Amino acid sequence: MKHKIRKFLYLICIIILLSFGFGCLGNSSPELPSGELGTYEINNSTVNVTNSTTFFIFFNKTVKTVRAVSTFVNSSSLKIIIPKDASAEFGSSKGPVIKDLVVMGNISINSSNNFELNNFTNISYSSSVSKSSKGRIVILEFEEPATGFAAYSFSREYGYFSHILSRNETITVVLPAGHNTSNIILGSPKPTKPDDKFIDSKNRMWLVWFDPYPDQSFISVKYYKEYLPRILSIVGYVLLIGIIISVFYYYTKIRKLQKERENMEQDVRKKK
Repeated sequence: MKHKIRKFLYLICIIILLSFGFGCLGNSSPELPSGELGTYEINNSTVNVTNSTTFFIFFNKTVKTVRAVSTFVNSSSLKIIIPKDASAEFGSSKGPVIKDLVVMGNISINSSNNFELNNFTNISYSSSVSKSSKGRIVILEFEEPATGFAAYSFSREYGYFSHILSRNETITVVLPAGHNTSNIILGSPKPTKPDDKFIDSKNRMWLVWFDPYPDQSFISVKYYKEYLPRILSIVGYVLLIGIIISVFYYYTKIRKLQKERENMEQDVRKKK
């Protein structure tokens, strides 16, 4: 009996150790690479600081990056969810999930104060990274409730952007210069109609959703080069003209063969 009890206790200890080990693997506290504030576009013209995240999408032959700026108001933590992606950098478990991190804030500012950079300084925080079925989750925890922003970068595949909503905030997605969305064939954003949409002086399209959470669980945008719809239309017209010409050609060919057949039948009847 004592032998069975000892085996049972050993088994419980092994289960506890395994659970603890898996917990450590699934939730870690890595040091996230820091960056420079000058890398990011910070909107300091806002009169009232509110929860928001702005995603600036950049793309060229070597770089496929999203630079994000998330503001927080009187909060002790910030959750950053990076959805699963096909980019090689995201797929690597060795690389950081986010990089060039800048965290600035002020413990004395509330939502009625002006958003000015000189009101903010670097604040202390701790970070943890975990994995889920949706992607990777980064938690930034502050020593005490603060108001400020976190700017960070991460890699994305070209042509598609998605964001999982986890708090009530304004979401803005800024497409690369010379890109567009909302084409029924090439792709469109979801939710389909942003609350605001405009093009800035740099020829970048801004898509804005005001407080989509909790009615929506995610936001996604399929985007493309702005000249592609015109090329698609030209190809469509060419194909349509080709089809019309082919139909007309075969129609006249069939009519000609029918006429020849009728003439041959008339000749046969005459000979009889």
